[in-house]
Amino acid sequence: MSRTERLREFFMQPRAATGLAVFRILYSLTLMCEVFQLIYLRRLLFDPIPYIVPGQMHLAPFFAMWLVAIGCLTLGLFTRQAAVANYVATLLTFSVSGYWEYHVDYVYTGIGLFLLFVPVEQSLSIDAWSARRRAAKEGLPAPPTTVPRAHYDALILVGIALVYFDSVFYKLDSPMWMAGLGMWRPASLPHNTYWSMSWLLDLKLIMVTLGYLTLLFEVVFIVAMWFDKLRPLLLIIGMGLHLGIVITFPIPWFGLAVAALYVLLVPDSWWAWLGSRIPARDTGQALQADDTSQSNAALVLSRRRAIQRNAVIVGALALIVTVAQFVQTTRSDLAKTLSRGNALASVLRPFQTLAHQSHYASRTLLGVTPHPVFMDFHFDGYEAFFTLVHVDSVGRQTWLPISNEQGQGSLLWSGRLWVNWNWRVSNPKPNAKMMSSGLRNISAWWLGKNDLGFQDQRFLVMRRECDPLSKWQEGYYDEQLTHKWRPVGMLHWKNGKCDVSFEPDAFEPRHESDILSLESDNIQ
Repeated sequence: MSRTERLREFFMQPRAATGLAVFRILYSLTLMCEVFQLIYLRRLLFDPIPYIVPGQMHLAPFFAMWLVAIGCLTLGLFTRQAAVANYVATLLTFSVSGYWEYHVDYVYTGIGLFLLFVPVEQSLSIDAWSARRRAAKEGLPAPPTTVPRAHYDALILVGIALVYFDSVFYKLDSPMWMAGLGMWRPASLPHNTYWSMSWLLDLKLIMVTLGYLTLLFEVVFIVAMWFDKLRPLLLIIGMGLHLGIVITFPIPWFGLAVAALYVLLVPDSWWAWLGSRIPARDTGQALQADDTSQSNAALVLSRRRAIQRNAVIVGALALIVTVAQFVQTTRSDLAKTLSRGNALASVLRPFQTLAHQSHYASRTLLGVTPHPVFMDFHFDGYEAFFTLVHVDSVGRQTWLPISNEQGQGSLLWSGRLWVNWNWRVSNPKPNAKMMSSGLRNISAWWLGKNDLGFQDQRFLVMRRECDPLSKWQEGYYDEQLTHKWRPVGMLHWKNGKCDVSFEPDAFEPRHESDILSLESDNIQ
């Protein structure tokens, strides 16, 4: 048997369609949560100035149609048409989110593309039930309940493996990750978490072990995923990693979307067992071995060929995405380090040029992009965190959901809001221009949401110090909670106009001994 024939036999192995169906349901529900959040935030995300300068498009019909499409995907109703509508909506939102983008947007784009072709509706769907019922009425063989494994592998490859593959080309060149602190350091800043996990963060051996385990896991995943015997182990580690992200960091939809992809690693025997216990009425009569009906035989052959053609299309698309991601990886930190000052640089240069030239198209259409997630530059120099506090006419303070009074994150300020604030507004190198723009829009959105108007509204810009960090430190998280907030600016809305002013040292490093407590005379 030739190598091509062996590959074909491998990727055409039948797998229970139940796993794809469970993935479809979980992934669609997560996507629906993301879209509901977009709807809740639409004035902030799409208005030039929320409630003051409205956007040019009326978005309600668009979001309504998108939710209908996602609902149809969840139920498996008109699945092909719903997948097309979802992908188009993705191209108009997640693919071009720009200032408000965050990393799961690329997963939504890539998976949205593959949902156009992967038969996720072949089980646990209204479409499958209708097909079985129609076949029974017409006396035809029931539709197949298996799919080629190529569909499983393509989704795992695009949604998980290629992301990890590119990511390790940054992590292996990262002092933070190479020191085993890739999990500890992000979780050690209160504004990155919902609650204190200092009891775990202070166990150095465990945290360093988890950091190295995560790195090793991402390194080997793209190879290990092809071995069925290793998939249960990959499933346990990967689920643990991403559910840990859900409960720790304010990016729940990212964690849940990838966790839905990990469902595809569940062993096929488990899905076959589950599928055998799902009641199926009106399933029709399967073609018997001695049934020589030419029409039935022709139908079965036609179905088989259609399944194979579809699997080939999905495989070809996966190959295109893989090549595109490899091209983008040539401009990673590790690739640049390994090629510095040697012949490898001239080999990589054409690919790096192609990576830059093709990046917009590959990111927008395929979800292919560099993946430097939770890297040193996200935290190096992060010496202060900022937030907003509304002060009413009698001096009552209301903390905006950017953080609570302890400086920890919140579910209301999660996903793209959290990423935007932490690394584009209140970032390691904050400046007055970026801060003013972000504060203006966020305060306008909050005022509009709460029907408070824009006549005479005041906010304090609050700052809290973050201690510089270069190595593991016991008690670091709790130490950050002891730092006091101090007002460093004032935002004032008057007659629909916004004025933002900052103290001269608002963005300069400060020592704790210089920080003032918030007193009543500071907020008048």
